[in-house]
Amino acid sequence: MMTIGQIRSEQVKRVLLVDDDHSIRELLLQIIESFGYDVIEAANGKQALTLFEQNHHSIDLLMTDICMPQMDGSELIGRVRHHNPLLPIIAITGFADAGLLKEVERLNAVLIYKPIDIDSLHCSMNAMVFDA
Repeated sequence: MMTIGQIRSEQVKRVLLVDDDHSIRELLLQIIESFGYDVIEAANGKQALTLFEQNHHSIDLLMTDICMPQMDGSELIGRVRHHNPLLPIIAITGFADAGLLKEVERLNAVLIYKPIDIDSLHCSMNAMVFDA
């Protein structure tokens, strides 16, 4: 007999979404939910790390902004990688920076630039979560 948690994990994938800009976070939340994902949201890296530690067993993908107060996305990714080296991660930024690209690649994450192409985001998410 399957538990509710097992049924959830087989049907709906969960994304931890992190962005300090409330309007962007809400827009992304609606878009990601329209793709069929469950979303846990955080306003900064520190809050996201706490949520990750509480829900690590049920998070299938981390999507984080890079430039945030309290704990930036790069530090968050590094800390999450310490707990789960294989978790699919998408880093989002509005800045084109070669150093940032190298840092994100070193952390084994995919970098997506703003403005975000919704179809590309959907394809990337599905490839990372379902084809992993």
